[in-house]
Amino acid sequence: MVAFTGGFFGKKELIVAKKEHLVIINRGVKEFNAWRRLYPQIEVDLNEADLSYLDLAGINLSGAKMYKAELRGTKLNNATLAKAYLRKANFKDTHANSADFSGAVLDWIYFDCTEMEGVKMDENTSLLGTNFHGARGLPREIQKRVLEELKNSWGSEQRSAKWGVSL
Repeated sequence: MVAFTGGFFGKKELIVAKKEHLVIINRGVKEFNAWRRLYPQIEVDLNEADLSYLDLAGINLSGAKMYKAELRGTKLNNATLAKAYLRKANFKDTHANSADFSGAVLDWIYFDCTEMEGVKMDENTSLLGTNFHGARGLPREIQKRVLEELKNSWGSEQRSAKWGVSL
């Protein structure tokens, strides 16, 4: 899986999901989590990976690179995605109840028909351009944060940076 994206000064950067990581994740959550415990220093690279409709409930993807990952219909209930880079990932019809997104980059994601009851996010979770309009069960504290960011950004110089976040 290879993708090119614009880098600094117009240079192209190569984005590739590591095949070894895909092989391990396809063996199942139990084996993947055991591998993560054995090799905590390895940065998981699942950029552009197609993980559609997999049952990844309880998986530890903390700190994983998952730019434009295809997560359509994936079961991520109780998954740990803390500090994961998920920019532009596809979360349509995903089950993410009780998932931990603390400190994750969730920029430019549309959570269409995504189950999000009990998800965890903190002040370090990046939500630039994120759309929760189709999300189901989004906790009240996260709804309040999104609305507060919209309210605070109205009329400010940073309005354009935060305006894309919506419920």
